[in-house]
Amino acid sequence: MENIAVTNWFTKIRKQIDYPGESDEKLDGLLEEIIKGFNGNNLGKIADNIYELLKNSDFYNSICSESRLPVCSLFHHSKNTAGIAVCLAAQKSDAMLDFKNKCLGQYGLNTAVCGNYSDKDFTALIRIASLLHDIGKPRSYTPDTKGVPFYHHTTQTEEIVGHILEKVPESLTTKYELKKILPKLAAKHHSRDSETDLEKIIGQADSVASAADRVYEIKGNFENDSVNVESHDKIFPHEINFDRGDLQCMEEPHSEILGYRGKTSKSVKSKLKPDEKTVRLFIDSVVSGGTLKYLGTESKFSGSIGLLALDIMQIQDYIKEAERLPMLRGGSAIVEYTLDYAGQIISKEVCEDAILFKGGGNLLAFVPSDERIQNNIKEKINKMIDDTSSGGLKGAVATKTIPMNDLKQFHKVLKDIQDDVDVEKNKVHRRNITKPIHRDDICPFCFKRNAHTLNNIRICKVCSEKEGEGKEQKYKQKNKYVDEELLKRYKLYYPSELEHIGESIAVIAIDGNMMGRLFTHTLTPAEYNYKSEFFDKNFKSIIRKTISDFISNDETRLLINNQGYAGIDPLYVGGDDMLLIINAKAAIKFSERLIKNIHDGFKFSRKFFDGTLFENPTVTVSCGMAIADAKFPIYFLLDEARKMESKAKEAFRNKTETDNLNIIKLPAGSIAFTAVSGAMPSNDSNVCFVLPDNETDISDLNYLIMESLSDKKRTLISGLITCGKSDVERLNFIKSNYASGLRRNPSHPEEWLDDCEWMVRIFMSEDLLKSAKMIIPKIWHVKGEA
Repeated sequence: MENIAVTNWFTKIRKQIDYPGESDEKLDGLLEEIIKGFNGNNLGKIADNIYELLKNSDFYNSICSESRLPVCSLFHHSKNTAGIAVCLAAQKSDAMLDFKNKCLGQYGLNTAVCGNYSDKDFTALIRIASLLHDIGKPRSYTPDTKGVPFYHHTTQTEEIVGHILEKVPESLTTKYELKKILPKLAAKHHSRDSETDLEKIIGQADSVASAADRVYEIKGNFENDSVNVESHDKIFPHEINFDRGDLQCMEEPHSEILGYRGKTSKSVKSKLKPDEKTVRLFIDSVVSGGTLKYLGTESKFSGSIGLLALDIMQIQDYIKEAERLPMLRGGSAIVEYTLDYAGQIISKEVCEDAILFKGGGNLLAFVPSDERIQNNIKEKINKMIDDTSSGGLKGAVATKTIPMNDLKQFHKVLKDIQDDVDVEKNKVHRRNITKPIHRDDICPFCFKRNAHTLNNIRICKVCSEKEGEGKEQKYKQKNKYVDEELLKRYKLYYPSELEHIGESIAVIAIDGNMMGRLFTHTLTPAEYNYKSEFFDKNFKSIIRKTISDFISNDETRLLINNQGYAGIDPLYVGGDDMLLIINAKAAIKFSERLIKNIHDGFKFSRKFFDGTLFENPTVTVSCGMAIADAKFPIYFLLDEARKMESKAKEAFRNKTETDNLNIIKLPAGSIAFTAVSGAMPSNDSNVCFVLPDNETDISDLNYLIMESLSDKKRTLISGLITCGKSDVERLNFIKSNYASGLRRNPSHPEEWLDDCEWMVRIFMSEDLLKSAKMIIPKIWHVKGEA
């Protein structure tokens, strides 16, 4: 029995998927869905169906592509193979006349059948074969043999694809002669088996993807009966056992713990059979696998491939050009549409499988190395961004052609393409100068573009588009992060105006901490693809669950309920960035919950062989918030929230420390906030808390906010936040409340003694007292009691 599950990159937790047995059963279920996906009258639709099925299959995303080093899922390996293969085929087709018919003719297809293949069908054929090329891996048997090793899969792949084609409409298989071509094309992807041009293309794509998938942060070398290893991992420690791989360790201890830049060496003897060429140097318990070393002469990959990177610039500036909630929502929606449309252009011109990452205003994709094709895609993306946003957004698009062999050093490739994007960002763009003559010549919402009379109001075209899209969002009454059924259950309406959120609101800007170290330190395309998609999916899932739990809980729902409206609106979520408006009463509590949930959802924890426990979050966030009356200009609050976010991130960085393994230990997250009453806030009118160090302070502040909502302690809290600064005044205030409590309720001293205790804690913490003075008046202002 072998576990073929992939190791979660962020937590290093590995599920259990047994091979054989469980894998065979789950594969049978997936194949039934794939057979259903072979519907439609063209291969493009079928390729899209199969891609979506595999992408959404928990099983295919949870099994590894290489069981000896389970750091890449089978889906992401297959996706990378398909993306690379389509690019290679496009390059060949561009250089060779009648390439399509030549390739199809190698399978005995006649001229009439070849004529049924459009260029899109031909690309789809390559995609389908590439996506299914390893479909046989989870199957442990053939008609002749049981208990086949996980990596012996080509026979199963050919049989499975043949079985699928027996179940699909004959009209489809006949039109394209799929039974002649698809089983062999999917199965013969190893160089020893490849015969036709298409098989060699998919074989090269698979080899490139596989070679990259077998790379991770521990570098090892084996020669002269000695293994030398060094960790290049800045984020995780590694527990290396030199006796559990394919080598026998000849010296104690067999296991060692390596931190960043940690090195060690061991004397070993080989346990390999004479004909085996690949040796696993050790077992690393953190990834449940180890570095693979090929003992023969490694060949270099020939050829090249293109890479395209997109960065939509100044997203936050674009969104904040607003005065009302619909415009904020409209701007956020247009940003999402723009990125989605960019992805659609890549899907149409290359294929969806070529997209390595799409989110947060950024996109990275494989493209053919042909400069003409690259320039065509760049032009289409730039024009689309301009059209979709009416000129409000600009994109920096860079393309680069790289040698195929460089994909083994993908972190360098990433740096180079990012440098090219930065060059695009810094290019000078000419624009006409706005020369207003009258006051209403300038748009009153963005204060930067010429206004026109549109729908009976003076507004620029960019802001008008945002306003219109925002109204569309209002009628849709849907937000992917707010559960509509929960709102119905608790009889809450989704807000359509800022005043619906609360009379006092908080704008919260949220950003990931030190995220660059996660994604720039990426060794392979599949790792980048896997990390990006897994992070994006789980980050959004945590946000969604945090909001749902906040609405479901009776205590926290009270904080956001504003006269029947749900006082929470996630405006924008992209990458590790989030912008949210919430009722001021709930701001601190929600931020604390979100910080803890993200910390827990991405935390690495491991107890090593020597008994030491290592814990460190992989992903954390900082929250910056600005609290004010809902009638206060929203663009100003957005600016203030971003300033607070910067302060929170700075406080977070100041609390990091490097441990004895040379790894940076991170706090759980941070919060910085300010209360805004005018356009000129003082420099010291903000407070910053870092978790877990200030967890008690945040707990006390949340308690104080909850207590301030009841009439019972209104007078007490009012006296607390208006008390003088001297120790004598504060002591007299506590003594007065002590005496009052003793006089009113001498038989139950625990009630008023508890009050005195938390008052002392608040007076002892200047940050806590300042927080109370900022937030409580804003909350009371709602009821006219400030």
